[in-house]
This record gives sequence, C-alpha cells and structure tokens, in this order.
Amino acid sequence: GPEDGAKDFELHGMCAEVKARRGAARPQVQVSSEDQLADVADAQVFLVVYDVDAAVKPEGMTLTDHVQVVEDIYRSATMSAYGTWERLLAATGFDWQHDYSDRRWTVGKRAVFRVEEGFPRIPVPVAMGVLNVRYSVALDACAAFVVEDEELLTVFAQTQSVRSTKEG
Repeated sequence: GPEDGAKDFELHGMCAEVKARRGAARPQVQVSSEDQLADVADAQVFLVVYDVDAAVKPEGMTLTDHVQVVEDIYRSATMSAYGTWERLLAATGFDWQHDYSDRRWTVGKRAVFRVEEGFPRIPVPVAMGVLNVRYSVALDACAAFVVEDEELLTVFAQTQSVRSTKEG
C-alpha cells in the first residue's frame, strides 16, 4: 500500500491485497512478501486480481484517465474520505502534472479470493533468517476460495456496520 502497509487496503475487519496481471499471461500472480497474504487478527483477508492489458489508442484509458474515474467518486464522498484519497494518491507518487499519455490500459475481468486456511501461500512466520520472500500463486489452485461480488459486498457492509457501531 501507499503507506507501506502489509496489504493494499486495511479496513476495520477486512483487508485486501490487489494484484494486476496481463490477461494473456500465465494464470498466476506475484506475491512480493510473506505478509501480503498473511492472516490478520479479527479481519477477513481477500486477494483481488484484475486482468490489465496494454491497449492501442483509441482503445483503453491512460493512467490519468483511470485515476480520474476514482477521483470523481471520492470528490462526491465526504471531505474526510476525499482528503484521505488525496493523501494516499500522493503517497503512491502519482502526479497530475505528469504526462502519462504514452500508455493506455484496459481493465478486464476481476476475481476475488478469500485468503484462509488452505489457501496457497507461504505460512507466516517464516523461519528465522529468511528474508525478502517473493513467490507466485497459481490462480487455478485458488478456485475453491472464489468469492462472488454479493458475498464481498456483504462482508464489506458488515465491517462498516461494526465500525460505525464502535465509533458511535
């Protein structure tokens, strides 16, 4: 994540690691540390995988175009959420003044997996002295852990409900 978190998104009761892969590439994703798919106390962990492919103009969208779509969503959210979006976007190194028009991208299908007991991953903690663990996960080995959109939305709603109750 942009603030050096172990996962890309860490919400109360729910964490997500997001990976992009070329649609025509081997059906696998690269995991760059043992912590990315590690369990988190009192939270459900998900792996979200997007197929992303280079496109030739006029197809696809530039990085700026994709960021603008999300910017528009957050602009209509609360000031707090928008402020967080701006801070995290800046932390990634994205710069509105930079010209990202040399490449265009299309975002294809998305798959979501629940990371739980039996999921193909490196067990944590790793042995003392083992450093900088990087490995690949075969997506076909994750088939038993697929989560449908409705279930993911339910989990998200539950975590936000619990958060609201605790804050209220």
